[in-house]
Amino acid sequence: MHVMNTGKMNEFLEYGEDLIVVSDVNPTCLRCLPWNGQVLSISGASKKYPSYDEAEDAGLWHPRCVHSFALYIPEIWGEPDENGKVKHEGTVSPDEWFAEQSDKFQRDYLGKGRYEMYKAGEATLEDMMAHGGHVPTLEELRASRKKVLPEVINAPTESVNTDIINSRGDIINSPIEQAHPVDVTFGVKELNQRQQKILDVLSDVGSQVVVNKRDVSMLDLAAFTANTGNEFAMFTCKGKRLIIRGDHRSIHLYEDDIIKIRGEGYRWSGHTHVGYVEAHLIASQGDKNALKSFGQSNSVIYNSLGKWALIYPKEH
Repeated sequence: MHVMNTGKMNEFLEYGEDLIVVSDVNPTCLRCLPWNGQVLSISGASKKYPSYDEAEDAGLWHPRCVHSFALYIPEIWGEPDENGKVKHEGTVSPDEWFAEQSDKFQRDYLGKGRYEMYKAGEATLEDMMAHGGHVPTLEELRASRKKVLPEVINAPTESVNTDIINSRGDIINSPIEQAHPVDVTFGVKELNQRQQKILDVLSDVGSQVVVNKRDVSMLDLAAFTANTGNEFAMFTCKGKRLIIRGDHRSIHLYEDDIIKIRGEGYRWSGHTHVGYVEAHLIASQGDKNALKSFGQSNSVIYNSLGKWALIYPKEH
């Protein structure tokens, strides 16, 4: 992305053009949301608009970012508002857009804690967006409302068992300490040391690693997907787990690979899909074919937010 952006900007500068406008993308992460429709100066010479470097330093165009930019032409885009933003045709403000979404989408997008604050009117979407490149953590958001609702802040939280158990009784999502996929997706947290150590071994598409069963869960794989934009698959055999990295669309496993993995005693615990809406939890025909090849009645799909759904060989 950086190389492509640099090439486009150099071409604009050669023609004496210094201003660009950021695309308007919804849904997008809280880190990039403040930059929708923003006019930027390529060179940084403008005193009216922030520079491209400022936007990039604040988190725009991070890995897997879907934002782009176009040449700013006043006759086309019109005059920017007081914040230096133009309104793309047919678009609305982030708050207007978000208010129109379903409760389920809002909850999936924000995560449980932020969603509850949003619905209670204790924090707006703007409050949750990045400021100076920093996305407020849930703790920071709660601290900002503490004077209003101290009893809620200090209320004890109920312990919840987050284990998910498949048809054979294997725990595939254990509550080990981890950076949650939601936090990784929206740039609130980085992978923790344990997660990063596993991902470092899985550096390329097709790479594999075997780890102790207790050292990795499907939520970890969802966090890996949030971090890399790639799919990951997990196979379990007694006390060990085989993890395989795919690309942004699939895990590269052929029939011979499945026969080999199954022959070594592994079962397909689950895999991840890139994305964070309900459609990204729908099993493909390839998923169902693989499940049939493993001779299993079900497996599980996780998305980039850590949401999950079971897969069945046929419609269930």
